[in-house]
Amino acid sequence: MNVNSRDVLVLKNNYKVKVKNGRCVLETIYPYERNILTLSLIHGIIFSMLDGNRCYEVLCDDISYVLGIPKEKTNELMKNFIDVFESFIEVNSGLKRSDLNSIDIARNTTVADYKTIKKDILDNLKREPVSLVYFVTQKCGSDCIYCAVGSSYKKNSLCDDNQLNIEEIQQLAFEARKLGFSEVELTGGDPLMHPDILRIIEIFSDVGIKVNISTKMPITETFINKIKNINNLNIQISLDAIDPVLFERLTGTSKDRLKDIITSLELLSKNNIDYKVKATITSYNIFHIPSMVKFLHEKGCKCFHVQSYYMSQVKHNENLFPKKEDYKTFDLKMQQLMNEYKDMDFILGYDLDIINGSRKFRSVSRPYCLGGRKGMAIYENGDFGMCGMTANKSMRIGNIRNMTLKEAWESENMMKMIKPTRDLFKGTLCEQCDLFDECSLKRCYLRSLIYFGTIYEIDPLCPYSKYDYKYTRN
Repeated sequence: MNVNSRDVLVLKNNYKVKVKNGRCVLETIYPYERNILTLSLIHGIIFSMLDGNRCYEVLCDDISYVLGIPKEKTNELMKNFIDVFESFIEVNSGLKRSDLNSIDIARNTTVADYKTIKKDILDNLKREPVSLVYFVTQKCGSDCIYCAVGSSYKKNSLCDDNQLNIEEIQQLAFEARKLGFSEVELTGGDPLMHPDILRIIEIFSDVGIKVNISTKMPITETFINKIKNINNLNIQISLDAIDPVLFERLTGTSKDRLKDIITSLELLSKNNIDYKVKATITSYNIFHIPSMVKFLHEKGCKCFHVQSYYMSQVKHNENLFPKKEDYKTFDLKMQQLMNEYKDMDFILGYDLDIINGSRKFRSVSRPYCLGGRKGMAIYENGDFGMCGMTANKSMRIGNIRNMTLKEAWESENMMKMIKPTRDLFKGTLCEQCDLFDECSLKRCYLRSLIYFGTIYEIDPLCPYSKYDYKYTRN
């Protein structure tokens, strides 16, 4: 999109900007509310200013003033913003948006107004328990070539002796609800490998906690009959391909498994049980994934989530990264599919800023980490930590068998993870960094662990990092 200084930019009328759970999101206003994109604070503020009342030149001046950055940096920021989000923007359409709560930053507006807005959003990040991630087992029925968790590929579903037993899980659910947790994600491994998974679902559901479960295993009709009356249950089916050969290659399982999973989708739809399908984007399936959408739509799928493959400590392979130009083609196709299938939710779990190697992503767009602030992870043996993205032992900081969940949430070890001290980063760039305290909201221990083998190192996506945290091969 080419824009000149007198052009007026406005957010298209079928989109709106909201703040949910401390995050800015861009949503469609029809057919029903659904998250389109999670935005950084800066992108959310820019979108809120696209009300049709500012020409591009004034818009850039206002953004420069609000953010306190030089005009040339603002021009670069806006160029990247338009490149990424042009499909959501109209130019010179005459549309005026009075519903965006846009920020009044005329020449006489003080910077305090921006700080107030930023404070309102950051206040939503106040520490309170919301989401629990529970790794019910480390066993998995798949042997995916990109596994980031390091699950044990086991074909049987027998429990390990050290796993939490049913009585301990009941106590966990009771304490979680009492503490304020409103949802739990049952993961693994594959949670369906746990022989008592139905009972575990019921335990959390019965205390009023919403249950999210993710699996690559087939779901039987018997299982469906037992869960179909559970109202606060969300099911995610991880499916990376519907081509049998590609499916077999990605999952390390058989073509028959694919048939069983497709049957599972049909059974879920037949029983009016909503589900989400999630696919991991790799070089093998990036051109195959769009063809899945029509197929899944016909099967009754109402939500499709795609997620970038990222570096892993476990099974990392550089060849799994798609190329930058492939991502660009893929994104265009996904935008077309979103317009074609308006009755289907799409979650795009990739960011073109970082894929394109934008330094802006490091300095502006890195998302906040809510680990330890809104959620925590419980592992199969009772270990706990702040990050639900990994089962690595370096991220485990205690065990709930030795304390209550409340004590774990409020523990000194948890607080040290959320607000680490400089001495923990001795000898690194972080130790003397003037942004050390501010960085706590954006620091990712997992990225540091993957790159350096320790959590107490510079985040590879830090603006001062010389490392290239890759999502692509070029």
